Amino acid sequence: MGNSTSSPFQQCLDDICLGRAGCVSYPGNLLYEPLWVKPYNLAVVVEPVAVIRPYNSIEVSKAVTCAVKHGISVQARSGGHSFANHGNGGQNGELMIDLMHLQEFRMTLGHRAIIGGGMHLGDLDKKLHEYGRAIPHGTCPGVGIGGHATVGGLGPSSRMWGNMLDNVVQAKVVTATGRIVHVDAQNFPDLFWALRGAGASFGIVTEFTVQTYPSPDKIVEYSYHIKLGRRTDLVEPFEKWQELAMDERLDRRFSSSFIITPLGGIISGTFYGNSSEYRKTGIAKRLPDGHLFDIRVKDWLGHVAHAVEVAALHLLTDIPTQFYTKSVGLGQQDKLDWRTVRNVFNYMDRPEASLMAWAVIFNTEGGAVADVPQNETAYAHRDKVMMYQSYLVDAFGVSAKDRGFLDNLHKLVRRAIRYPGSVYPGYVDRTMSRIEAQEAYWGGLLPRLQQTKQIWDPDDVFRNPHSVQPIAAVAAARHLKNNEWDKMVTEWRNHQKGGDDYDDD
Repeated sequence: MGNSTSSPFQQCLDDICLGRAGCVSYPGNLLYEPLWVKPYNLAVVVEPVAVIRPYNSIEVSKAVTCAVKHGISVQARSGGHSFANHGNGGQNGELMIDLMHLQEFRMTLGHRAIIGGGMHLGDLDKKLHEYGRAIPHGTCPGVGIGGHATVGGLGPSSRMWGNMLDNVVQAKVVTATGRIVHVDAQNFPDLFWALRGAGASFGIVTEFTVQTYPSPDKIVEYSYHIKLGRRTDLVEPFEKWQELAMDERLDRRFSSSFIITPLGGIISGTFYGNSSEYRKTGIAKRLPDGHLFDIRVKDWLGHVAHAVEVAALHLLTDIPTQFYTKSVGLGQQDKLDWRTVRNVFNYMDRPEASLMAWAVIFNTEGGAVADVPQNETAYAHRDKVMMYQSYLVDAFGVSAKDRGFLDNLHKLVRRAIRYPGSVYPGYVDRTMSRIEAQEAYWGGLLPRLQQTKQIWDPDDVFRNPHSVQPIAAVAAARHLKNNEWDKMVTEWRNHQKGGDDYDDD
């Protein structure tokens, strides 16, 4: 419902809703923040100028047109799990388009699923399961496909089937002019390319067409708990796990996570096959010794439920809270040496660490993700074989001391990496500037993205603190000439290699 004294912009949105209850809300309304804005990271305060909940692509188009007419930037929310609340705009004063009503689902004869841009992964799994089908994706059921399938869509089955975005074959998208277009490899291929990796910068996908796979009949799930007195007891187990994770011949049906918390270490993993097939791979013999406290054979839905349990170990679930995160991708050349591993785990034993709620996760990547040519999509991390993430949660507020602990831990890992600025865009790092984030998220693909942005969104309508900028805006804002952009990026990369040293030698 609009305010009693509506601005022209509010009147424009009200005209879309035509008095429909629960369609639009504005600042000043009693439940605006808790029921409409619903920030995920409570440490990041963002107030959109309005929140609208369209029922279809036409209403999304009208909302974008209203925003453009009144000079307001736009971001869409699908599941609302951005680490920096980018689905809320990421900064004050944007129009937030909540896709919660876009729940379309149907299967085609070619086993392709047509999925509304507001569907959550948990609901999607159930619908696909009715057809005996599955797709690769992450582990949190409340994540929305709208963001997940446009930044990457990493998950346990990605080594076998690729990222979620690798399986998107068509999309219906609302562009910066309000135009509704269907994009694929033949129709508007430049926009289709950009949406698969940097979607929030280019449009609002209201419908995805995704290639599906037969649901595996049997899936082996396992968890090992590694007993320890100190975190440094994990050095040898981690090195053994890392050898396995970085093996280029590692069976693609296998994925694993090495999780460290103040309570100890856990190795969890998935093998998409039966127990006999798992034993034949020899993987179990290569895993570090530990107390095996759970090994089960499940079907696909049982596997998804287990993945949710493992995700809970990462501290971040569907419940909003205050948190802080860091991450970096590791390539084949970035194997952490013994000295680095020892220093990282020594640092985790600092006295203050026991007083904080934190987690560090290393995930296996690679496999089928690396099969796709680097320029096939706008996903820039195909050379990564492992992802590092760290989280710190405090419902009462993340202090500077908390952030410092995680920052310094992150620096220890990053120092050992040849190119330490590579960050998966699904793991938003709110400490980065827009320039830094663009380079970290998209690397060598950035110039092409900025050129494509100039074509499809020259006025930067779809904008958040880390979104792709139009190439003309980049040059104008910084008065760049000749090779100044390359020089600036080089300087930032060199800066990323610096920072405080924590070496116990």
